[in-house]
Amino acid sequence: MLAAGQPPCHSPCYASHTAQFSQRASGISSKIPQQSTSLATPSTVSRQIPRRTFSWDIERERKYPSSDGRRMAQSMTQARELTQVFTTLRHHYSEDPNVEVCADLLIYYKKGDSQRRLAPDVFVAFGVREDLDRQTYNVWEEGKAPDWVLEILAASTYKEDLDPKLRQRTYRRMGVQEVWLFDPIGEFTHPRLQGLHLAGQAYRPLPEIEVPQVPLAVSSPVLGLQLHVRDDSLRFWNPRTGQYLITWAESLRELQEARQRRLRAEQRRLKARQRRLKAEQELEAFRQRFNAKESQADASAE
Repeated sequence: MLAAGQPPCHSPCYASHTAQFSQRASGISSKIPQQSTSLATPSTVSRQIPRRTFSWDIERERKYPSSDGRRMAQSMTQARELTQVFTTLRHHYSEDPNVEVCADLLIYYKKGDSQRRLAPDVFVAFGVREDLDRQTYNVWEEGKAPDWVLEILAASTYKEDLDPKLRQRTYRRMGVQEVWLFDPIGEFTHPRLQGLHLAGQAYRPLPEIEVPQVPLAVSSPVLGLQLHVRDDSLRFWNPRTGQYLITWAESLRELQEARQRRLRAEQRRLKARQRRLKAEQELEAFRQRFNAKESQADASAE
């Protein structure tokens, strides 16, 4: 993530690179919380937001750069977790056009000041129109800050991500309802998964919950989901369906398995058709032989 006051540089925006998966995904849908002054609840229906289009020109890029010069991830472990969390949540909310899920996207929170920015690993904003062409998230244009933010800790960024002043100074003033920290290798913070929700003027820790065969679990009121640490990875459990949200890898595997099932079914249909055609041909040949014999018998009788 990028702290306020760092000079702008250049690096690709991760959100645009995964547009293809988001367009193909048709996974689990759910009711989405509407932004309010209190914590959102899963039962709240999101309001319809008219789509806005921005002319992305050189002047806009100069004022609010779409890149920060940092790598998307500082390690393969962080990259794996970032990709899985982003694609899982994007898949989950794919049927609601008023939910934006982004990864490694710069957030500008003060108009006219390009230094007032940060780039969480993953964030979710409810009541904001999904935009696959989004280059930056400008709070004054969207009308609100993201609701849910996740930082995945790495050796080169964990001190910055763990800085409580950042949360108090920036996220609290923006109005981010929940800030989450996940340490995939368990070296930088304990417990390795921490959820913080905004209560008044400060962030308070969300309590751990007991889940059988899950070593660490915390519930997110904003998402209406439980976050579980399983096999050193972060998974999202949906209490309404009683299932884990499907990951990108699982989605691709399901697509491949469905394609293989369709191919096998088509092969069975083709074989059945071939057997039917063969049977019809044999029947026709038998009829022709029978008719020929009948004709010969009639000729002999005459």
